[in-house]
This record gives sequence, C-alpha cells and structure tokens, in this order.
Amino acid sequence: MKIRFHYKGYFICDLDFAYKCGKVHEFGGEWNIDEVNLNDLGKLVREIGVEGDYKLWYVIPGGSLNGGLRLLKTDRDCVRFINEFNNEVAADFYVETP
Repeated sequence: MKIRFHYKGYFICDLDFAYKCGKVHEFGGEWNIDEVNLNDLGKLVREIGVEGDYKLWYVIPGGSLNGGLRLLKTDRDCVRFINEFNNEVAADFYVETP
C-alpha cells in the first residue's frame, strides 16, 4: 500500500470541507497493511517535519472529507483502518496541528 501524508495545512469548512495550503509527501515503497500501527505512523509524521502535537486523520475508501474523515488515535482505530483498507492500493492521511 502507498501512503501519502497531507501536512502543514489546515481544515476549512465553507460550503465543503477541505484541507488547504498543505504539502503532500508520498512515501516510496509499499507498506504491508497488516503492519500499520500508531508508532510507525508517528515516526513517519516526524520524518516529514511535523513537530509538537498533532492529530492524524484519514478518509475511508470511497469517502470524502465531508463524510468519510476518521481520526486515527488508538490501537482500535488502527484495526478499523486495516479492515477498511485491506484491499486498497493507497491511503491518504491528513495531519492536523494546533
């Protein structure tokens, strides 16, 4: 699975929910979906230069920022993510900083 991080931007809600002014970083190689965990995702977030506190979000397959945005905060959230993305080829994560 390919992993892309949207970061250094912010969420805005006008008529539609959007992530504005951010950067995108796609990690090379492939991730084994069964090995996704909070610690490794946190390391990747730090590697792209995010400092301090942050929240990590993703959009469910076939969803949008308006109705499919999910917070990835606990191990239970990781299990849900793995189940939702089991047959997907890529995942987009959105980093929210205060």
